[in-house]
Amino acid sequence: MLNDSFRYHEGELYCDSLPVLDIVRAVGTPVYLYSLKQALANLQRLQNAFADLGAYIHYSAKANGNLSVLRTLIEAGAGIDCVSGGEVFRALQAGAQPAQIVLAGVGKTPAELRMAVEQGVGWVNVENVAECAVLDQLVGALGGVQRVALRLNPDVSASTHRYIATGHGGAKFGLAEKAVRQLLDRRMDYPHLRFEGIHIHIGSQLGDTSATTQAVQSVLDIARSYPGIRMIDIGGGLPVAYEPGRVLPEPEAFARVLRPLLKGFEVILE
Repeated sequence: MLNDSFRYHEGELYCDSLPVLDIVRAVGTPVYLYSLKQALANLQRLQNAFADLGAYIHYSAKANGNLSVLRTLIEAGAGIDCVSGGEVFRALQAGAQPAQIVLAGVGKTPAELRMAVEQGVGWVNVENVAECAVLDQLVGALGGVQRVALRLNPDVSASTHRYIATGHGGAKFGLAEKAVRQLLDRRMDYPHLRFEGIHIHIGSQLGDTSATTQAVQSVLDIARSYPGIRMIDIGGGLPVAYEPGRVLPEPEAFARVLRPLLKGFEVILE
């Protein structure tokens, strides 16, 4: 993804066409400075790359929960991926429709799950069997039904730093394939949950497309056995070249390899 909105010109740092020093003089320091122009350009590039799939691009609020940033992206068509009740609140405050929100995350409390259900979020990504039981009970008490996606740990090694790789077999995130299949086989035990999606997230700063492709293939292996699975939520951070000259896969490269695999599914990219 592009990260060229900040540059030096004749020894002076600019954000887009504005000298950063002028901004500092106007508002003081410390200050966080973002290029909404660059954020919108990156979003548009993703939307264009996956347009023929009708994919929903979701911005991860954990990356930047600034209300102006969230509002700008929401108004441009982005959904919001949240990992806490606080992030759900901020997404709603920024103007997101509840159906545009996914609640994910490994540490969701019953209170956060209840809030999400009460607000009508589009999806809850479930990390473990115990969470299914808690969520089903909460939804039942509220008299509704909630769409859920089971987070699969696909046991693939992403080309990234080991500290931010989240899809290998030793990672603490998600469910092994056997556990996903067992939950889907026992889905009638959770009458208030609609098991319609599978979620994967294999890490950030992904250095190639192969691990993501392998992870999606693992999802498809499951989906072939369970035709009720209609949504695939693909998580992971597209890479930013922090070092000059480093060549990393662009959104279009991911789109090329994933497009043939995802036809016929609702797709969320976060």
